[in-house]
Amino acid sequence: GSTFYSRGTGGGATFDNLGTLDFVGGTVFRMDQGTASLENPSASLIVASSGGTGGSIAGSTAAQVINNAGTLRADNATLQIKAALNDTGGTIEAINGGTIRFSSTGTGGGHTTVAGTTFNAALPGDTIRLGGRINSLEGTISGTGAVQFQEQVVVNQALSYFDFGATEIRMMGAGGSAHWQSWPAGNVMEARSPVRHDGSGGYNMFRIDGTFRNVLGNTVTLDNGNIFYFYGTGGGATFENLGTLDMVSTTDFTMDQGTAKLLNTGTLRATSAAGALITGASATQTFDNQGKVIVDGTTANSTLTINGTNTVVQFDGVDTLTGGDWRVLSGANTATLNLNSAPNGSITTVGAGATVVL
Repeated sequence: GSTFYSRGTGGGATFDNLGTLDFVGGTVFRMDQGTASLENPSASLIVASSGGTGGSIAGSTAAQVINNAGTLRADNATLQIKAALNDTGGTIEAINGGTIRFSSTGTGGGHTTVAGTTFNAALPGDTIRLGGRINSLEGTISGTGAVQFQEQVVVNQALSYFDFGATEIRMMGAGGSAHWQSWPAGNVMEARSPVRHDGSGGYNMFRIDGTFRNVLGNTVTLDNGNIFYFYGTGGGATFENLGTLDMVSTTDFTMDQGTAKLLNTGTLRATSAAGALITGASATQTFDNQGKVIVDGTTANSTLTINGTNTVVQFDGVDTLTGGDWRVLSGANTATLNLNSAPNGSITTVGAGATVVL
């Protein structure tokens, strides 16, 4: 459980690992002064292997960084990344029940990985918990374990993003605490690859001053009948959907604190028999539809309620819905769109079971 300090003075300090650096017993490698780096080049290994307690790499500013082109590994232990990680095509992996935790929210630097980075959670029980301060997370996901957002997330620059190709990753809940938070006003996080909020670990909560953007061509899925909380703080929060936002299994998209907006310029689709909900509590919490809303009952009964659970969403502050394309498709099933006022834009109902309730 000891701490190894690496501190830079005028010219900076470098710890260059050309072999294996093994963390045991909860040891901390700490860079907390000046310019300092931990270098792990190709063919080199940094590993936590003690079973359980593992170790951590910590930094305090953007000048204290882990430069990795080799392998960062958690082997039957936990390795915490609490300093900025700059990965240029290395491997980040958990094996034998190991866990990698990106828990760098208190540091000044942001994580950056590239398309050539490999995130390998080898087998069930192996976990890579994404989060921390993020510049950009890219790479390929491999193995049958879990690679998922499970740590507090902070957007570290004006435009941050994650992109794992076609692989869908989970967005875990964090109990009663905010999971995505402390974004400076105006900062944007882009989802450039599929992500699914399934409510595991408790509800998920965004408390931000900026924008979470689902880009054109991408899909974000809100699943598992849990509440997805989206709160604005001082500068307000926007969930901007340019792609497809799927609401399934009775998910409730809730805005009941601060200034918040769900802005749909893409496609919002509801396919839940028990009823997907978009809720808010005041005129500062709005649903702005400039794209397409589809209540899709073509394969199963479905319902979308705008202003569910007895709240009133005052759309754009005047209790009206903005324009767009509203489609209710029932097929052989039922599909219901519950609105608290007549919308602008066009409403199309297809099938005998398609109903619009005002």
